[in-house]
Amino acid sequence: MGTTLDLHQFITSAEILKIQAAKKAVQNPDSLKAYFEYFEEKMPYYKIKLGLYLKK
Repeated sequence: MGTTLDLHQFITSAEILKIQAAKKAVQNPDSLKAYFEYFEEKMPYYKIKLGLYLKK
C-alpha cells in the first residue's frame, strides 16, 4: 500500500483546540467560510478542515 502520513505535523494541538471551540461557537455553519470569518481570516482553510477532522 502507501505510506502513513501523520496529519498532526501540519497543525498544533493548540490550533485544534481553538477550532474545536469555534465549532461550538459557530451556529449551524454551512461551509468552512463561517469558521474562516470567525478567525478573522487568520486561520487558513486547510487548518480549519484538519482541526475539524482531527481530535486532540
